[in-house]
Amino acid sequence: MKLLYIALCDLEEKSQIGIKKKIKNQINSLKETGTVYLYTQKGFMHCIYEDETILMKKVLLTYADIYADIYAFIIKEQIENVYIRYLQTNPWLNQLLRNLKQLGTRVILEFPTIPYDEELKGRVELEEDVVYRGQLKKYVKMSTNYNGLKNVFGIPSIPLQNGIDVSQIQIKKRVTTDTINLLAVATMNYWHGYDRLIKGLVNYYKKGTPDIILRFTLIGAGSETGYYQSLIDKNGIEDYVKQKGAMYKEELEAEYDNADIAIGTLGMYRINVENASPIKTKEYCARGIPVLLGHEDLAFDKNLDFICKVPNNDTDIDIEEIIIFYEKFKKNGSGEKIRQYALDFLTWDQILKPVKKYYQNRR
Repeated sequence: MKLLYIALCDLEEKSQIGIKKKIKNQINSLKETGTVYLYTQKGFMHCIYEDETILMKKVLLTYADIYADIYAFIIKEQIENVYIRYLQTNPWLNQLLRNLKQLGTRVILEFPTIPYDEELKGRVELEEDVVYRGQLKKYVKMSTNYNGLKNVFGIPSIPLQNGIDVSQIQIKKRVTTDTINLLAVATMNYWHGYDRLIKGLVNYYKKGTPDIILRFTLIGAGSETGYYQSLIDKNGIEDYVKQKGAMYKEELEAEYDNADIAIGTLGMYRINVENASPIKTKEYCARGIPVLLGHEDLAFDKNLDFICKVPNNDTDIDIEEIIIFYEKFKKNGSGEKIRQYALDFLTWDQILKPVKKYYQNRR
């Protein structure tokens, strides 16, 4: 069988590095169903790939032309299966889906984030989406999501987690220090919520010099970088909280080696999300690092000793709770056990089994 994976985003942009990695790993897993093509774009240049080979590239300026081009390729190659990384609905997407339904093509819509209205608030795309998304259920029989939902816009949905390729991630080296080192690696958007942890550390150090020292390192840069720095400077905790900007390769690996606890997303409530499945959290686990989370993550059982869960709200993080969690983890847990969990449950081959089953079932 043949499958077309549609991702209408520029995967060569630096901001899309994580998404590009995710899509590449998904495609590698979906190859179990047959030949997989990728339809994507670089600016206005739209491309079709088979592995690393470009089969087609052309400049397309409108959604009408883009979706007509996609449909022509599906017809030409007699593609049976289509997987669409969903952005927003518009009349041209709905027309494509209507045509594919008539062909009998198996289509799955992937909703990377749901709900997404808050992220698109004030944009024309959202206004158009609200008008047309109610029609999706007429043309699509299956979707996927990362928020634990069994139905999205009236379409049956397979709840997925974000997966990883554990073989591409090395377990952290054992580094012994006399402090608890916290590490966050992200693009520093407002939903990451690291200000909650910075404020928690301010509260902790206001009491005087404690017996246990915690240091927080932030790797990456984004819209919240200036705000975080203002909190650090205003409260005089530059000895304990440092922003180091973007890092790569050996330099970044050294930061992972030094980390005792990795910090997941702490501000999902800011975009009205309760359940999520960020890739970064899984990468932390593959490295054998325990994780602090501020939301429900579908990838993890509730009683795992390497997950520390804090409320999904705007309260400052309680540092004493982190200390209690880490002291308990040191007695009973290990990096090797965390990595084994990643191998057993967090790979794309495991996660995409229901998707592959849907495509492989003959009607």
